[in-house]
Amino acid sequence: MGIPRRKGAPPKIDRRRLYFVATLPLSQIRAVQEVHAAVMSMEDNTANVELFELKPCCEFVNRLHRDEQITTIGGSSSQIFVGTSQGRIFHVKKHPKGFKVAGNLELQIKREIRQVEFASALDILLVLCDNILFDIELDSFEILTSRSSVQCVTVNSNPIVDDAFCLQTAVATTSKQIHICERRNGKTETIQKLNTDGVVSAMAFSRLTVCFASNGMYSIYHVDTKAVIPLFPFDPQAVRPHICNIETDFLMTGVDGLLISVTEQGVSTRPPMVVPTTSVNALVYNSPYVYIRSSEDIWIMSFEDARISQSLKTEEGKVLCSLDGAIFAASNLNLFTISMTSVEKQVDVLVSHHKYEEALALYERNLNQHFDDDSISKFITLKKTVAFEYLEELSFEKAAELLISCEVDPEEFIDSCLLRLFVLKGDAESVFSLEDFRPNHSECAAFLEESGYYHYAAEMWLLGGEEGKAWDIWRRLFCGELKDDCFKHDKVLEHLSTIKGQQLLLEVISWMIALYPEHCMKVILSTPSLDKTSVKRLLSDDTKLLRIYLESLPLTDEIAKDLCEIYIKEMSDGDANSRHRFRRLLLKLSQSDRGAIYNRLPANYGVERLLCDSSQSAAEILDKVVTTYHDYDAAELICSHFSPTQPDICLNLLKYIEIDETSDLGSLADAEARISSLLKCMGDAVDSRKVIDVLPPSVGIEQVSDFLKRSVANIQKEQQIAQSKVALLERSVKLEKASLPNKKIVVSN
Repeated sequence: MGIPRRKGAPPKIDRRRLYFVATLPLSQIRAVQEVHAAVMSMEDNTANVELFELKPCCEFVNRLHRDEQITTIGGSSSQIFVGTSQGRIFHVKKHPKGFKVAGNLELQIKREIRQVEFASALDILLVLCDNILFDIELDSFEILTSRSSVQCVTVNSNPIVDDAFCLQTAVATTSKQIHICERRNGKTETIQKLNTDGVVSAMAFSRLTVCFASNGMYSIYHVDTKAVIPLFPFDPQAVRPHICNIETDFLMTGVDGLLISVTEQGVSTRPPMVVPTTSVNALVYNSPYVYIRSSEDIWIMSFEDARISQSLKTEEGKVLCSLDGAIFAASNLNLFTISMTSVEKQVDVLVSHHKYEEALALYERNLNQHFDDDSISKFITLKKTVAFEYLEELSFEKAAELLISCEVDPEEFIDSCLLRLFVLKGDAESVFSLEDFRPNHSECAAFLEESGYYHYAAEMWLLGGEEGKAWDIWRRLFCGELKDDCFKHDKVLEHLSTIKGQQLLLEVISWMIALYPEHCMKVILSTPSLDKTSVKRLLSDDTKLLRIYLESLPLTDEIAKDLCEIYIKEMSDGDANSRHRFRRLLLKLSQSDRGAIYNRLPANYGVERLLCDSSQSAAEILDKVVTTYHDYDAAELICSHFSPTQPDICLNLLKYIEIDETSDLGSLADAEARISSLLKCMGDAVDSRKVIDVLPPSVGIEQVSDFLKRSVANIQKEQQIAQSKVALLERSVKLEKASLPNKKIVVSN
């Protein structure tokens, strides 16, 4: 079975011989080579893959006072407490659509908040401000206790205690001491005190070990043995000490941008890490990466190989912290999150830089950790994508190996290859004219989008049964969000009536009706199955379109009410046609419904008020319409409506019509047309002699000749029918007489 051909198409290719291996014509191979060379010349193959991204999660610009800045962060990954330089704490909560400020607490001390530690098990905050440590209850934001002369505080990140609700802290005081404290049942008790050589400037607490910096020296204090182990010195003038926990180890900032890690025993088992800055403002760890904050940069290093993975530019600030494994950073005015990009994004970057084997290896490692049907499907799609790249580079063996491994349908793959070749030649449209064309629709649609052929991508999604994706692309093209020189408006309009899903059809019409109202109305009127309430809501902003839709529906009380409101509004705007439509509607309504409308009509709507007046007969209403308002259009409408049940009503109007240019009718032609209309309206229901009797003297034979001809023809027809009935009756009598037995009658005396 060969590839379908069209005029001007590439030479025929045998599908059976081309199973992922190229036997493409030389012209196509050269075209692919040229495109590949152009792509390679534009891309930098040595670009690094960005593993992390910095995203804004909450703005504080409009919430902070003048000269107020963010100074610290604490809490958890779902609720964050942001401290400022003026003694305020903002409570930020995570919502499905992001982070939002839920409230704030303002301390009486309008000084910088230096630390916020959150004890989630106890629902309390430890807030350090102006060397005062506050215990604050989370639910009420009430200050429970406070203690003064506190230099810094740290919570045991890996406590070894018998009570899960016991909070262990290390508190460094301004009197050169470290207090080991435990909080149980709402009471805090100091269980140990350690004198230090100077004021403690940094501290971390894990298990039974406290690592601290004091008087130009890092040291470790063992709580269980009360032993102090000096580690190494630093210059306080050149190095701002920082300490963070790495499982059971401690990582500290040293001289010349070095990061030094030691175990609980004070032994360094790893070579120092070198940071490309000597100005470290914050240091945190989240396996397997170390995050280092300088004034305007965040450096991310792998703890395993001590290499820099990435750097992120950020706004000026000093704050960086890890909350339950989530990394947050803050500038002076805003809050950010730092997160790893998805595996899919990393893979896309690798593929775009032609690092195919790395991309496959990365996704395969991820697949080993997250093995499910969706991940397998994405891995197969990645293999196909890489296979196409190998084909463009003419690496046929690698392409064949990948495609065979994911069991691709050869015909589907060849047709997908054809589409890519046509796109590379700038002729995406022609591929849709091929017969028996069955590519992988989703992959080809994605490729067309990447190539800028958005209109044809939508066509491809439509062929694949993905109406929603197709119409989403067309919506973005119509509104100018996407640009495509191949965009064909008329072709899209043709597809509108083919939408199968009613909900999707309503969604498409909701944005397209402003562009093509007439076409959308045709589709709406030709689709009676659409939900009427939804359509009315959709058309509610356009009175004219709503009226057209309501007029197409069977009349109900609700629709009549809506139409009356529309007609009254249009009449008040001076629309004469709406007055005629309104009158026709009034005549269709019941007397009770017309009576309800009567009081809503202004006094200058005399004819309409007459039509709503149920106390008068049709003849009386007609007489007043003509004699009082001289409205012959309304009079004719009344006759047309009541003539089937009251044929003589038309006679009442005929007697008022004069063939006179000075009459209310205005012209001879108008009068003649009106007389003709009335005579047609009466039909055969009225005796022609009565019609002639009421005609005004000015009416000549030429105005009623057609009516008289019809009347004579009807009389003749009636006479012929009567004669035929008599003849049939006589014949029936003869036949019945002939069928009787001819017996001799004997009369006896």
